[in-house]
Amino acid sequence: MFLFLFLLFTLSYALPVPSTTELISSNPKYVVAHHMVGNTFPYTIQDWSDDITLASKHNIDGFALNIGSDPWQPDRVADAYQAALQSGLDFKLFLSLDMSSLPCASPTDAQALRSLVLKFAGHPNQLRYSKTSPDPLPLVSTFSGEACTFGQDSPLNGWSSQFTQHDELKGKITFVPSFFMDPNSFNGFVDGGVMDGDFNWNGAWPVELTTASQGSSDTSLSCDEYYSPFIYLPRRVPWRVSNDNAPPNSNVASKQTTDANQQTQTKTIASTISSALSKFIGSTDGDLLHVKGWVRLVPHLLPRGGSRPLPLESESTSWFSFPFKKRQDEGQGNGKIYMASVSPWFFTHFGADTFNKNFLYTADQHLYAKRWEALVNSSFPTNSNSPSKPLNIDIIQIISWNDYGESHYIGPIKGAQPTGSEAWTGGMGHAAWLPLTSYYTSAFKNGGQYPDISKDEEKLVMWSRTHSAQAQVGDPVGEVTGKELVEDTVWTITLLAEPANVTFEVYAYYTFV
Repeated sequence: MFLFLFLLFTLSYALPVPSTTELISSNPKYVVAHHMVGNTFPYTIQDWSDDITLASKHNIDGFALNIGSDPWQPDRVADAYQAALQSGLDFKLFLSLDMSSLPCASPTDAQALRSLVLKFAGHPNQLRYSKTSPDPLPLVSTFSGEACTFGQDSPLNGWSSQFTQHDELKGKITFVPSFFMDPNSFNGFVDGGVMDGDFNWNGAWPVELTTASQGSSDTSLSCDEYYSPFIYLPRRVPWRVSNDNAPPNSNVASKQTTDANQQTQTKTIASTISSALSKFIGSTDGDLLHVKGWVRLVPHLLPRGGSRPLPLESESTSWFSFPFKKRQDEGQGNGKIYMASVSPWFFTHFGADTFNKNFLYTADQHLYAKRWEALVNSSFPTNSNSPSKPLNIDIIQIISWNDYGESHYIGPIKGAQPTGSEAWTGGMGHAAWLPLTSYYTSAFKNGGQYPDISKDEEKLVMWSRTHSAQAQVGDPVGEVTGKELVEDTVWTITLLAEPANVTFEVYAYYTFV
């Protein structure tokens, strides 16, 4: 198969070097990976054992087991727990209830969830976590669920009366869901005894970054209310296709000059894009909004018609320009657990006749590395550029180990893929993410200290798409929403034993076989 790369340049990224500063948190830090049980129908215990061994080898502590409504999935979960026990690796597991799949309209639905949770809660490899108790409880999470009522008059009352505060579960679990809702609404779920913490699923990508609704979609970018309304970028230079086998002619000198000018212009555009996207790629702004959601807003401090509090002279404005008054019992995060997310990218291309999702999130500009570094630096600040009130991140969840349909898997391609996803996963192994993942997980779990790299461990990680951003879709699903945001660039990262300058060159019009 021929692969044509329409590339004029490559961008590399230098990783942080080991630091002598050590800031150890009093709470344990975990890194887990999101594992789609729905993609494991043919799995045996050996398949689970292989996944667990590979993940553990790369400093991943456990799997968040995304379980849906298929009747066979609890059996695969049981196999996973059995494999974890047999591994002897102290590998942790916990349920991530996929509420986009599991029913949640009646008390009977809640009963099924309680039974599922209790079935595995006492297992030796169940992840337990608490920031306030010496006896941590089994951790349970979700994907979605903010609209579930379980037959009650509201989601809050549903989750409270039928799940966390029900006699069968009350005081027996630590509940850290991923509810897709305004973080300012968290307090009702906290006060109602529902949320013991928050998993910020969408924090993994700059989801607020979208193509502008007005004007040329490849010249401007837009974002939500927390950021500047628009970022304007110069129109991209169309990629040119050349026949390298064509005989030279009198226009060669002119062509070389034109190509040189085009390369210069392309590099300028890349620099502009990089600068414009820098505030989004790897940003922890959304994380801070989620953490601030734990803090009750004092009503008399709210300006008329607004939702942001007025400044208090006695309060620090160390990061936001608008401070929040603390509860008297708040302390460090009020004892609540914050689970952050990280992901290498996101692409999905399903039509309306299947999963009906056809979009991507921006993942250029070394998103995976920069997001990891932002989370490590915010957890263990070592320089003045970090927030003075850092994020107190307890767990980082990698999205994902095996979600092939959304392209962000870092594990091997195996099991049962969603029908149709083979079109963009076939032959596209992502195992190269694992050594890079290991590098960052080590730093997060060891007080912000990046590990030393030996000569034998040196690596070069490169990634790109196999087609131009200008490629036309040849199937009935249609153009991928957000495609205007991606760049025709090869991205590289080096893991080196010693600091060094590394130069990469990728030439246009080159053909790989």
